[in-house]
Amino acid sequence: MRLRCIVHAIPDPQITWYKNGRELRLDDADKYLLSRDGRQLDIRRASVDDTARYACIARNLAGEAEKTFDVKVHGLSCLSCLS
Repeated sequence: MRLRCIVHAIPDPQITWYKNGRELRLDDADKYLLSRDGRQLDIRRASVDDTARYACIARNLAGEAEKTFDVKVHGLSCLSCLS
């Protein structure tokens, strides 16, 4: 699953991702992959536990902007089950 934080700002903003209001821990590389600029979050092997409200907040000297994503996962995806 891929979430994109589309933001255009000068100077470039710092982007922080949140899950249900808490800053998302991105140290789990098997679960989360963040693009270099922070604007794209990939959630690998999404499961029901990933159902949440995600938000990205872009901040720079001029202020901040927020985008929210309501994500619902109804079950595991099983790509290997298709073979």
